[in-house]
Amino acid sequence: SVVELDRLAGEPLDVLVNGTLIAHGEVVMVNDKFGIRLTDVVSQSERIQRLR
Repeated sequence: SVVELDRLAGEPLDVLVNGTLIAHGEVVMVNDKFGIRLTDVVSQSERIQRLR
């Protein structure tokens, strides 16, 4: 799938699924293609607490 990024390589970002924070990461560029390197995954208990 295609994900639209509004950041440049090296910048931090939050990864949201259906509006829920699931991870923190940074934009990376490999062979002229953009990607996301996850630096921290939010624990299941934290995700559940954020839903309340």
